[in-house]
Amino acid sequence: MFVRKSVYLALLVVLGMSVVANADTIGPNCATCNGATYTLTYNPTPVASDSTTQTFEFFYTIDVNGFNAAALGSTVYLEAVAVKPSNDILDPSTMAFAPGGVGDWSNPLITGSLNANACSDNSGNAFACAQAVSLGSFNQFTVGTSKTFSFGLDIRMGTGTLMTADSIKAEFVDAHGNKIGSLLSENITASRSVPAPEPTSLALFGGGFAVLATLRKRRTR
Repeated sequence: MFVRKSVYLALLVVLGMSVVANADTIGPNCATCNGATYTLTYNPTPVASDSTTQTFEFFYTIDVNGFNAAALGSTVYLEAVAVKPSNDILDPSTMAFAPGGVGDWSNPLITGSLNANACSDNSGNAFACAQAVSLGSFNQFTVGTSKTFSFGLDIRMGTGTLMTADSIKAEFVDAHGNKIGSLLSENITASRSVPAPEPTSLALFGGGFAVLATLRKRRTR
């Protein structure tokens, strides 16, 4: 009985680790969404902290399947993105992953806002802003086709300043760097995300079922 209860407990722990929260999504019909949809999630456990600062992981996803700010078949580029989860964003905030690779984007992130000239607004309304270093296949899409851009942002901020009612931005341009459509500037509620289990946890999960099956056979003999 003790062994069976222990196995059940282990399985429940692994199942709990595999839960991922459903993220809030905005678009495609918001005022500046350009027909695309945007999702923001974060890990509520800081990846780093000290006496005055905390760093949280944020995951920003842009699905351009319904993009409608240019003609079908047009080539468009995602030039820059920005996230504001705190009123006290600090340097250095960094990028964990990005379309093409972090080397294709400004990293560390620029502490500023995003305007028509990308991450160049230093008016004091600080976002964590990432700008593509060039226009290429990594940030390009064709209007009318399906593509998703995903960013992992490690954002450093003052302790206790994390907000869940956040602001996001994104800028799209043509091959000449001219802005296309609206500069996305919307509020969004960041949802908590819990990392899925690692392969070792999945192995434990499978092994637990094997143990339970063995115990059941012994019991029915």
